[in-house]
Amino acid sequence: GSSAAAMMSIESSALDFEAELCVASNNTLGECPLWDDSKGLVCWIDIQGKKFWQYDPAADPAEARSFDLPARPGSFCMSEGGEYVFAFEDGFSFYDPISERRTP
Repeated sequence: GSSAAAMMSIESSALDFEAELCVASNNTLGECPLWDDSKGLVCWIDIQGKKFWQYDPAADPAEARSFDLPARPGSFCMSEGGEYVFAFEDGFSFYDPISERRTP
C-alpha cells in the first residue's frame, strides 16, 4: 500500500545521508550534542576527557572551544534561563564553563 511506499522513501533517503567531520576534537567519548539557540552554538561533552565543547558552525572549526569540567559529566542540558545544567558523576549542578562557577 501507500504506507509501504512512504516507508521505502524514508528508508532510501536515510541511506543517502553522509556524515562529515566538523571539529577535530579528538574526544575520548564525545556525547550529547545539543544546539544552544541563545548563543548560536553546538555544544557537546567529552565524558571520559571531562570537557565541555562549544562550536559556532558559522566560524572556523579551529575556533571551537573546550572547557575543563570539575567532574566527569554524564549529560547536560540548558535551563530556561540559558544556564547549563550538568549531570556530573557526583551530582547535578548548574555550571558556567567560562567562570568555572558550579552551583548545586
